[in-house]
Amino acid sequence: MVILIPFGCNKNADLQDVAINPAIDLSENLTFNAEQLGQFVYRHVKYYMATVDPYSFVAEEYRDEFKSKFESEVKAYETRNLNNEQHLDYLVEQGVYSIAQVDLMKKQHADLRTFLFNEHPNATTAWNWMLDQDKAVLENELLSDEEKGEILRINSITRHLMQHRLETYDASGHDNLGAKSSCDFWDRLFCYLGAVKDMLGLGDKIKAGSNAFGLIGAAIGAVTGAYRAITSCSASCNTSICGPFEGVSLAYNCYDTGDNLIFTGWGHGDISPSSIIFDYYKNDDWSSGSNFWSDVETDPTSLLPGTEITDHSVDEVGVRTSNLCSGIAKIANHGMWDLDDLGVPYGAVVGDDNIHVDQTNYQPTFTYWVAGPVTIADATLTWSIIPSGYPGYSATGSFTGGTTNQIVTINWDDTPGFVTLRCTAVSDCGTEYIDLRIHIYDY
Repeated sequence: MVILIPFGCNKNADLQDVAINPAIDLSENLTFNAEQLGQFVYRHVKYYMATVDPYSFVAEEYRDEFKSKFESEVKAYETRNLNNEQHLDYLVEQGVYSIAQVDLMKKQHADLRTFLFNEHPNATTAWNWMLDQDKAVLENELLSDEEKGEILRINSITRHLMQHRLETYDASGHDNLGAKSSCDFWDRLFCYLGAVKDMLGLGDKIKAGSNAFGLIGAAIGAVTGAYRAITSCSASCNTSICGPFEGVSLAYNCYDTGDNLIFTGWGHGDISPSSIIFDYYKNDDWSSGSNFWSDVETDPTSLLPGTEITDHSVDEVGVRTSNLCSGIAKIANHGMWDLDDLGVPYGAVVGDDNIHVDQTNYQPTFTYWVAGPVTIADATLTWSIIPSGYPGYSATGSFTGGTTNQIVTINWDDTPGFVTLRCTAVSDCGTEYIDLRIHIYDY
């Protein structure tokens, strides 16, 4: 089963889409921005984990500084050797999170473990359970609006990455993430999500030290945690693993009719399979025997000929991999890719989204930038402040420089309300609208 996730970074977006509900409130604003980040990370892990460097998410002006700081934090993290709760306590000591935040985060992480181990949920049940955790965040009276937004972003990334794991688990006959190894699937899933949160916390630590990095530190931390968990969560089982692929990635390119496609599997564990079968399916048809092409390889890369795609009228292509490990096939179903979506720019807008009116007076400009591999996509960027004249969208502002660069500066007026900042990214592969909702408040 696959849940269709409505991407806020939407190539079919209309200017009115962001203001269709005149009764916008703070909760909607916080959850909208958190959702954008979760969708961004989900898209990267599902499509491009093995082919796009996450450091390319960072604007070139900040990239070297961020990489140096993040890798230094990871080395220090490894030296500390703390469990998840101890790591959160450390982040409180460092001023990254408040005690109230961490108390709730610890409770929700412990509740997640109980939920996974007792319920063994499918993708739909897990998704809905995580949405209930968001309600608890919004209703918590001990947290500020900014603190709620930070936890909602963590929860959104957790929900989307758990979604990715469970989609594969559900579709693969419960065989991914080592379900047939000596390690229990649910142990590894919980370990995986814990690793994601730990690295995400390091990204937030860097963000706390530099407004320029904003929420992108959390995104890169999450992606790094997801990849590290492949080995760290296998190692926790005290066994060497040859398992199914965690995912399969494509090159970050457009698809033109007749093109070959190259798929790269990642995350099979620390022992390589003796052979790998790539079975290709089309147009959301996974029925037995419906694969239109098969390829046997000894390394994790497979080429699907463009002639096969054309001859079989493929609009969506899916791949199922079978890794042969000591005579046992470790099978994983990796979902469908819409050929029209390949190479389309994706990202998130980075910058302050919760601003007191006093800040607009003593801080002359606010800096925003679009995170994601837009430079790889060679996208043309255009920034706009939208929409104007809709109920609830009373905040206003103006750009203080150009509106076609990866980084822009804005002078917000001291009028309370909401406003949407949009970056429109256009490449040869398509158009993407990347939004951030901003709240100017006076309380």
